[in-house]
Amino acid sequence: MSYDPYPGMGLRTWHVVVFLGLVVLVADIVSLQMLGSKTNSFTFVPAQRPDSVEVLVAATDFPVGASFTREDLASDKVVKTKRVPKENVPSSAVTNREALVDKCLTRNVRAGEMFIAQDLSDGWGRALPDGGDWQAEKPVEVAPPPRPVGEHP
Repeated sequence: MSYDPYPGMGLRTWHVVVFLGLVVLVADIVSLQMLGSKTNSFTFVPAQRPDSVEVLVAATDFPVGASFTREDLASDKVVKTKRVPKENVPSSAVTNREALVDKCLTRNVRAGEMFIAQDLSDGWGRALPDGGDWQAEKPVEVAPPPRPVGEHP
């Protein structure tokens, strides 16, 4: 017969180990069930597109003084429409073709660039009749020469 200093402890230790093992197993199963239910409850939400605005852009390069007639603006050969995110559009961007009729550009506008209200003037340019380049007609204003010191008008 062998001597056991702690009689009956082997059985109790085995019970505790089995009990703790079952607790861990149940906790794993419950956590997997919870994770599984959460991943199945997610729904796909497509990325939201920013609000966009249709603006008018130049179809080709235009120099200072270029003017536009109704006939020019009837097709997309001179002016095109383009959708642009609202936050990239200045408040003075031109959005309808009527705003360009009989107006002249006060700056160069490159192909694909937006038309801005501040860059339009009430007519001082024209197109050459033979279909040539645009030509500005506004005369150049030259300041008078300075007066000598002490001279009054």
